Amino acid sequence: MTGKLLVRKGRTQYRSNTIIVALGKEISQDGSLTCESKKIVEHSVLLFKEGSAKAILFSGGWSFKHRRKPKSTESEGMKRYAISLGLPASAIITEKRSMDTIGNALYSSRIINKMRGTRRILLVAVTYHMPRASYIFKKALGGRYVVVESPSESCLGKSELEKARRKEAKSLALAVSLYKNVKSSGFEAAVKRNHPLYGTDPSTIPPQIWGYFVKAGFSKKYVISRYMDKRRGHPKSKNFSIAARKRSANN
Repeated sequence: MTGKLLVRKGRTQYRSNTIIVALGKEISQDGSLTCESKKIVEHSVLLFKEGSAKAILFSGGWSFKHRRKPKSTESEGMKRYAISLGLPASAIITEKRSMDTIGNALYSSRIINKMRGTRRILLVAVTYHMPRASYIFKKALGGRYVVVESPSESCLGKSELEKARRKEAKSLALAVSLYKNVKSSGFEAAVKRNHPLYGTDPSTIPPQIWGYFVKAGFSKKYVISRYMDKRRGHPKSKNFSIAARKRSANN
């Protein structure tokens, strides 16, 4: 879908205290957006054109499931697509560091907290992802902000959609078990303690989190060497060599 979007009538009030936060839903290795990421952008742009918010924050680096760095981050790809739909570049903010939903909330909340006058968040995520995304963002932002859910359509068929919902329900249950007693002021510390993509000490990561990564096809040794071992550097850094990646992938 390119060009103009059909703006619905009756929503012309400009919300100066509101921003749209749109969560990326994967990007291909060649830097092209997936169908669901495009749906998220289309939905977000429509909300903006209806006067629902003052800006759109596109959140997403790339999924940790990529063995190699894609040609574009999710947020960069979403920005390009949004501009092609007529959204002014001046209305777009990008967050490029996150590798999953926890990271979306972690890094987006840092940006939101610096935006004066912002009190309301229109959260856009694909429909089956929304329950977990909303829970995590509310944990990250706390009572200072009102988080309003605005789900976008899925591109999945009926059986795939049901499978995705079951998977999301398990991921939400895991998030609740780890963050239910965490306040927004302690969210970042809890993430660094519980999450290998953003923490530095493997000994603090709960066993169920390691189990999640192993089930996804990534060994504990690989995750530590790629994301937590500062001697090898972050995969974005020059210190993390191709040879090091191959050694990690074979473990």
